[in-house]
Amino acid sequence: MSELLNPISKVIDRNEKVLDRTQEAIRAADTKTGILVAVATAMVGATLLCIPAPEYRNSNMLIIAFAAIALPVFQMMWCLHTTIPHNNAKKTSLIYYGEICQKTLEDFVKDAANADDVVYQEDLLNQVHRNSQIASAKHGHLKIGLGMMWWAIPIWGVLTCLLLYLGTNSSPLGPTTPFSIRSCNSYITAINVRGSGGDMDTSPCY
Repeated sequence: MSELLNPISKVIDRNEKVLDRTQEAIRAADTKTGILVAVATAMVGATLLCIPAPEYRNSNMLIIAFAAIALPVFQMMWCLHTTIPHNNAKKTSLIYYGEICQKTLEDFVKDAANADDVVYQEDLLNQVHRNSQIASAKHGHLKIGLGMMWWAIPIWGVLTCLLLYLGTNSSPLGPTTPFSIRSCNSYITAINVRGSGGDMDTSPCY
């Protein structure tokens, strides 16, 4: 009842602020989704680096690697699904870009000029409701994505460490994975030899 006593301009101003808050909620969900996707990508990359060279691989290692990256990949795809644009308006709008672009310039100018404050306020409220639905859906997906990440990290850590252990002990000459200490030391030694003017050791680094 108090809304009827307020000037229409104050009601419109309030609704515009509410619309801004719903759009900020959408942007916040998209930002957090990007962080989750980056973490999942790093997890997948670390697992792939732990896979031994082809001559030292076996089916067990490949199964472990697949199991290690399966959950992060699924979580990444789920989060990316959250970022799909929602450009289907429930009603005709004069402030939503998806509806504006479907009109010709002449029709849009005519409709905007003929719209009064009551029409604009109704349009605002429609956008607030629609953006609230989108924000709720995005945060719901984000919550599930965070839950999957919570379970994925310990499982991924155990399987990746197991893969690294198997790869490290798969060769009689020593470690064969990029993360192995001996492999890194051999590479650094080869660089130092080349830098000192000697012949670089071209033997495989293990």
